Amino acid sequence: MASKTIGRSNDVTVIDRPTFVMQMPATWKVADYQPDYDPDKLFTIDTEGQSTITLEVYETVQGQDTDDLLFNAIYVLDGPLVDTYSRSSFNKWGNLTGHGKHLKGKVMSMFPGGARIFFCQHNGRGLMVTEIYYSEDLQDVMEGFELIGKTFQFK
Repeated sequence: MASKTIGRSNDVTVIDRPTFVMQMPATWKVADYQPDYDPDKLFTIDTEGQSTITLEVYETVQGQDTDDLLFNAIYVLDGPLVDTYSRSSFNKWGNLTGHGKHLKGKVMSMFPGGARIFFCQHNGRGLMVTEIYYSEDLQDVMEGFELIGKTFQFK
């Protein structure tokens, strides 16, 4: 993300892109080294620990169902990434309303943790959020995940 789109103040980094704006903790880093990195559509944020959050902003297709998208995301994550012991649903991520699932278990079959996957659609745009967390640093990253959720806004 170019320096003109990011501003730092009060230990917060502001990301202001053409289709959205959000804040994240200033100590967290956008993983711009990843091959699929696109600052306007798909990016992962690395926390200070092992946990990550990935955001994908996309154009919606008429008739596209967020339940189907969520099912497909869970299919990809449940098993290969998270050995799920329990699942729960949620419909709010920050100020956005949509469909989400919380998978709790072991990340990579070894580390206690889980994933929260959320989809929403708004005025022709969609958002997929994937929070991957490890129990050992969940207490440290939860506030940052919440900051991103509370401040994310479509333009």
